[in-house]
Amino acid sequence: MFKQYPADYLFNEERHEYNVAGVIWPSPTQLLKEFNLVDTRFFTDHHRQRGKAVHAATHYYDDGDLDEKTIHPWVKARLDQWKKYRTDIPFGILAAEKVLFSDIHRFGVTPDRIVNGSNGRVEIREIKTSASLDKRACRLQTAGQSLAVMEALGLDYFPHRIVIQLLETKYVTHEFTDYADFEDFKALVNVHWLKRSKS
Repeated sequence: MFKQYPADYLFNEERHEYNVAGVIWPSPTQLLKEFNLVDTRFFTDHHRQRGKAVHAATHYYDDGDLDEKTIHPWVKARLDQWKKYRTDIPFGILAAEKVLFSDIHRFGVTPDRIVNGSNGRVEIREIKTSASLDKRACRLQTAGQSLAVMEALGLDYFPHRIVIQLLETKYVTHEFTDYADFEDFKALVNVHWLKRSKS
């Protein structure tokens, strides 16, 4: 059972803002930008719209509510790779694009998939569509997701982190297992709040 949040924990999807009692909490992506740890050349409206379309298609497919005749061929090719991945690596989905807040560390995040892995333990699945993968950004982003999921579900372990890169003719998986990622991510959050502190 996921942790329930008070009514003043709000997520603005259009601005991708996590608002807690009127205070904006950072997201992993915002932290990566703030500390110049991500290549922003791919943060264009064009790339964002294509990524959103693939995420929507995979989400509707997982829900069994997708009309594939309505999707663009570029999106369809990557959806086909998601289908293949789902066939090759079976897992049960606990939540898709679930908004989470970390009260311990004060940040917000929306993992693509929170799943039950083959060993029965909770895992993170993050979908990427860029041909060039920024592994440093991925390890920090998924570390934040894992911390938030661990807190939201009251787990006594860090959920395993896997990024699935959906390309035109194949998918590539990237596993992140370094526990130092969690300390690195927490350091970014701590410095962010230190910069905002008035004392």
